Amino acid sequence: MPINRRLISTVALSIAALSAASPPASAAGPYDSLLAPTSRCANQTSASASLNAQASSMYCLINYARERSGVPALTPTALMESAARKARDIMRCQQFSHTACGRDYAFHIRAVGYGGSCWAAGENLAYGTGSLGAPRSIMSGWLNSTGHRQNMLYPSFRHYGIGLVRGTLRGASGAQVWVTHLGYRC
Repeated sequence: MPINRRLISTVALSIAALSAASPPASAAGPYDSLLAPTSRCANQTSASASLNAQASSMYCLINYARERSGVPALTPTALMESAARKARDIMRCQQFSHTACGRDYAFHIRAVGYGGSCWAAGENLAYGTGSLGAPRSIMSGWLNSTGHRQNMLYPSFRHYGIGLVRGTLRGASGAQVWVTHLGYRC
């Protein structure tokens, strides 16, 4: 019997800030209707909240979008640690990339034992400074990017991990680097 092992190659890359072409924070994208109201997910507009509070807000935002799309909620797993490790790698190597530090996108996912004979995973990355690094801004960017949105709303994904670090990235101080790992095991 063949082994059914898939890696979702829809690893999308997003830069939420540091781009002269960035739309104003008040500009609404076509998928912003999937954003939770500010009263639903605490700290979603604050890049100065604690990293844990912002990660909790992102979890709420992602599950709200999944709920609105008729997709089951995600639950945390070992992917929490894989996402955190990936975010630290991006900052340490100063490489905003799915292959930061020369490692393929699934390196940390496999390193925490998430793999196996049948599994799939996706990865979303983003970073921003100031209000562009806040959960709501990052989520809006992901929702309005086809690959990121597909990762977050993929019905088979059941597990998630969110990594968030703050520091200087590519000369931008106060940058917040976001990593989400999403996946399932058969």
